[in-house]
Amino acid sequence: MSKHEAHFLPQEHEHPDTWHRHSAEEGVPQGEHTATASATSLLVSFFVLTMSVFVTVGLLVVFFNHFAWQTRAAREETTVMSADANATKERITKEQGEYGVVADKPGMYRIPVGQAMDRVVAKYAEKK
Repeated sequence: MSKHEAHFLPQEHEHPDTWHRHSAEEGVPQGEHTATASATSLLVSFFVLTMSVFVTVGLLVVFFNHFAWQTRAAREETTVMSADANATKERITKEQGEYGVVADKPGMYRIPVGQAMDRVVAKYAEKK
């Protein structure tokens, strides 16, 4: 079995610049350089953030329910969607009771339904 030498890169440290070096003339470290956390301020911040999330979610739920209620009411309690169907039904009922030309088929004519039924009955009555 062969042995391999360990492969690694030597760690190179950069020399710290003047920002990282502090002299004795500067005195005691200033307050903004120390890491002190106030448990009270952290608790208050947590409480405020938690409550703001709950309030936001609650407002979104109320808004969604109101929007869904309005949409459902508009769809179920109005005749907006049936207006086209009612107009088509009236047009067809009117066309069934009068003479006219069939628009899609040239050379074909429309007669009232009652008269058409009478003609069909008379035609088949003659064959017997």
